[in-house]
Amino acid sequence: GRYAEAEAHASACVERSGGIDSGSYLHGLTWRVAARFMLGQWESALADQAELERVVAEDPRELPAGYTMRAYTFTALCRQLRGELDEADRYIELGRRYFDSVRSMRRRGSLQAQPLALALAHRGRFEEALVLCPLMPRTAGAGLTLELLCEITATQQRWEDAAGLVAATRAEAEIGEQLQLPLYADRLEGRAAAAAGDVERAAPLLRRSTEGFAALGARWEEAWSRLLLAEVLVAGGQQDAGRELAAALPVFEQLGSVREAERTRAYLADVAV
Repeated sequence: GRYAEAEAHASACVERSGGIDSGSYLHGLTWRVAARFMLGQWESALADQAELERVVAEDPRELPAGYTMRAYTFTALCRQLRGELDEADRYIELGRRYFDSVRSMRRRGSLQAQPLALALAHRGRFEEALVLCPLMPRTAGAGLTLELLCEITATQQRWEDAAGLVAATRAEAEIGEQLQLPLYADRLEGRAAAAAGDVERAAPLLRRSTEGFAALGARWEEAWSRLLLAEVLVAGGQQDAGRELAAALPVFEQLGSVREAERTRAYLADVAV
């Protein structure tokens, strides 16, 4: 969850290795794509991806090197959220071909697969997403898989699974000292409470998720939690829903997150009536 620090370290790597060590340069670009995506610096992330692809253009291998795949999968997710579906398809297909070629990775988890799984989930391809990211507790990829599971569980409205998943997510967060992970648990728990009609419990949880992501600089995640909070406030007839929607909309518009921007505008129109 220390995205700004990750971006700074990746930038230092890129600056020091450019023109000297192509391997380190590609490592730096890969991690900077990931960090910049999470920070809501999507144009910069896509520019880094273009530079990465320029450098590897003469690589004779059919598929990208494994250590660069995290950049490709984040690009798939970014293109998907921006509604650039032809480009998203290209990166999704490349990612699927890569992971099909390294099936052993599924047995031990993968840090690279989760953004691709999220892109698939946004397409409604949930089974494919879940196959890519099996949950293996206490591994390096467990937190990322739990983030994915929190989102899929809420999207599919499997509220009967929410309590157990929230508990597992909080436990993994404590063990791994992952700052972002409790915020996904808060969001799922809040959405489950809202689905049960418990607005008084849902709103504080979604507000905590919103504020937590804001503190980490995770702009899209903050705006998404803020939109969900606003929807709960609308359902509860609370007047500050419009303020939350007005704060979320510019983020989605700047990033080009098309479905979320449309959803926010629709709620703003309802609130204004």
